[in-house]
Amino acid sequence: MENITDIISKIKSGVASVSFYQNGEKIASGSAFLCKNKVVSNNHAFHLEGESSNSDVDVKIKISNSEFVFKYSDLSQYVITDSPINANDYIVLDIKNEEFFKDKFQFELGNYEDVGVGAKILIEGYPFEHENLISHVGYVSAKYVESDVNIIQIDASVNNGNSGGPLVDITSLKVVGIITRKATGLFKQFDELIKSFDSNVQNFQKLRGTLSWGKPDLMDMLSVSQRQMQEIARNIRRSTNVGIGYAFSCDKLKKENFYQ
Repeated sequence: MENITDIISKIKSGVASVSFYQNGEKIASGSAFLCKNKVVSNNHAFHLEGESSNSDVDVKIKISNSEFVFKYSDLSQYVITDSPINANDYIVLDIKNEEFFKDKFQFELGNYEDVGVGAKILIEGYPFEHENLISHVGYVSAKYVESDVNIIQIDASVNNGNSGGPLVDITSLKVVGIITRKATGLFKQFDELIKSFDSNVQNFQKLRGTLSWGKPDLMDMLSVSQRQMQEIARNIRRSTNVGIGYAFSCDKLKKENFYQ
């Protein structure tokens, strides 16, 4: 078996960053990998909350000095197959750009049975909006089935932006799972907190004009502070890390027509 350094050097050109820009500002990011000249990622990584109808959002898929950019509103033109977010949560894009795939590593897909509990694995991706590929070595800590989906739990860190990246069996170099950041109780609490700020702002706006402190309306001041705290909560949620990651197995993905 090759050493980890050689493995990463060999496969790194097959892992892409996925970034979403609105008015030149990055609003979301994720990871993806190449397989049979297609781009594979998590379905949820390509679905932005509240942005589906916006034509001013650009999607950039990038590996090293190669990139492919398209309008988010045109996403459906490139999707050849997918699985719902609440199921196997994958998406496959055919961007039909030979130059993008030229000289890039193409991953093969492995099976759920290829790795057992205790097996050493490799996580590749672009967490925290990193411009450079980040590699983590970890171990399979558990395997189980949830809602008919084979899940691989790993003891390596999975952070915001890792979603859609490959979970690689270091023996075969095959992708045995697609990294996902599965929700935990802590994430749900952050989501509830973030939503509560929206509710507070709505209530404050209803009370505008009822109470002022000098020239500025007190309700407007309170609304601004709520928005600021909401942004802080979002940033804390992004950086929260419990040292446990999850991947959905590639078993169903392997049965799709593009892989036959």
